[in-house]
Amino acid sequence: MNNRFPIKIGPGIVTDETVTAINTGNWADASLVRFWRGLPQTINGWEANTSDTFSGICRGLFAWRDNAGLLNIAIGTHTGLYVWNDGTVYNITPATEALLLEDDTELLLEDDTSLLLESSFFAGNADGYGGAGYGIGPYGTGDYGEPSDLDTFPLTWSFDSFGQNLIACPRGQAIFIWENDTAAVATRIVGAPTRNTWVGVTKERQIIAYGTAEELSGNYNPRCVRWSDFESSTTWTTPPTNNAGEYILEGSGRLVSARKTAAGSFVWTESELFFQTFLGDPSQTFLFQRQGTGCGLIGPNAATVAGSTAYWVTPAIEFMAAGIGAEPQALQSPLRRELSDNLAPVQQEKIYAAPLSRFDEIWWFYPDVRDGLECSRAVCLSTVGNGWMKHQLARTAYIDANPMEYPVAADSSGVLYWHEKATSANGGFMNAFAQTGDIRITEGGSVMLMLGLWPDFDDQVGSVSLTVKTKLFPQDTYASFGPYALAVAATKRDFTASGRFISLRLESNTAPTFWRASPFNVEGTTRGQR
Repeated sequence: MNNRFPIKIGPGIVTDETVTAINTGNWADASLVRFWRGLPQTINGWEANTSDTFSGICRGLFAWRDNAGLLNIAIGTHTGLYVWNDGTVYNITPATEALLLEDDTELLLEDDTSLLLESSFFAGNADGYGGAGYGIGPYGTGDYGEPSDLDTFPLTWSFDSFGQNLIACPRGQAIFIWENDTAAVATRIVGAPTRNTWVGVTKERQIIAYGTAEELSGNYNPRCVRWSDFESSTTWTTPPTNNAGEYILEGSGRLVSARKTAAGSFVWTESELFFQTFLGDPSQTFLFQRQGTGCGLIGPNAATVAGSTAYWVTPAIEFMAAGIGAEPQALQSPLRRELSDNLAPVQQEKIYAAPLSRFDEIWWFYPDVRDGLECSRAVCLSTVGNGWMKHQLARTAYIDANPMEYPVAADSSGVLYWHEKATSANGGFMNAFAQTGDIRITEGGSVMLMLGLWPDFDDQVGSVSLTVKTKLFPQDTYASFGPYALAVAATKRDFTASGRFISLRLESNTAPTFWRASPFNVEGTTRGQR
């Protein structure tokens, strides 16, 4: 007599163990599949949000609405600055400035390159190169704190809004403002520091520069934080009558990035985490409190905030989380080796983190050496207990839906996409799959003769294929059966296979495609030992 054997598999992917070690109920591999309310389902699809493209590799995205409520999306690449507005992409890259000498003659680029570089935008690197520069290893090519003439990090951007205007900073360069006119380009903010690592804007409308030049000496200090006066983008001097100011973080190691919350900002160096709180007193506008050491940030875009909790990756490839004022905690990720073993050499500053609030997820896109030097895959955490996920999805930057209806992401070919929309890969096939580890399906030494599987899918769109793999012992070679097509509303799929261990793989490669799988039921009977 044949029986049905339910196979319950917990949410999340585990790759940091052997497949047999995780045979108690986990998934071993997947892509474009999330675990929602404990069950696997395909992610939603994506589609291009315009036929326009931009030049360069996008390393920064930011969305905001102007005073009329119209959506804008800033796009910072290693060669320029663009804005998406009402379906059109505009080039708003700052123009090279000509500096005036005392006799009002223009100083041209060939006359003094260094002065122009301090006041103008200039294209940066698409990739990291290692060696010199503060992107990799010690800051500068000489002593700590001495800037390199040749920075070797990939050019990243930081953005914020100042009212309806865009504040933009290409890493290591000046701060620029774009005043919401698609016929005009962004311009340098006069009076602001001309070399900065990261920029933000407070709710009191103060621009904050992290890793910047000290006011009095004018020397660049990788631990200096400076800010403008209230409601002013151009007032950066610090008489006692205003709230412009600066603060030098105690300790050692360069500033890397910052992220805002409703109560203040998380601020990372390469080895520490601080929290910045607004006080408002001209003698002490902000309070910087160290939350942890040995928990720095690997790259400027490798951190994000969901609610009041920060999530990030350290230079040691540890996933971390911290609430406001709380000690940072290492996240025990079963995918840590997936990232650390495959991160493309000296490309770590391309890692791009983003929340996906609709599904309570945190995504980290990273350059995987198996695919090249560009961001091609992602590791993903469910913050509501649905485990860890991984995806093969080439995106160089990604931001959550707010203030948009859908998240937005960029790829290396200069295309912007709406994500979590529809059920295809921009109209093409979306190759989603999920594969279990080895699951022990019998007790003792008995063997099961499997005669079929009863599929149970919710909202299935398109065909799903099933591959069954079995073996008798943990280190045996798989015997593979299938793939078998599971059509929409199929009640049973017959096959014949036997073994003590079973591994199941679900895969779809159609357009459109969607499926959500309930626990499996295998039909079969047990036999004597072999």
